[in-house]
Amino acid sequence: MTNRSAVQHRLNPAAKPGQREAAPTLAEIKALVAEHKIHYYIGTNSQSFGGGRGSSAIASWAASHFTKETVGGTTVYDLTKATTS
Repeated sequence: MTNRSAVQHRLNPAAKPGQREAAPTLAEIKALVAEHKIHYYIGTNSQSFGGGRGSSAIASWAASHFTKETVGGTTVYDLTKATTS
């Protein structure tokens, strides 16, 4: 199971494979990070987590709290490495 499918399963365990699911909220993402269930955030545009209502809040939160790297031209935030402010 990929990280994305693990997150999708956690958020909606009744969903069938290939079924489009609602994007996770910032609160759900924070909880998953605290539980060490997800480790990376990729993307900071309308496609992030399906472009749901909370995707820009998630992008802002990741950018302001975690270390970023550029991988193949894409910004990736390591959710296991908090920045020091």
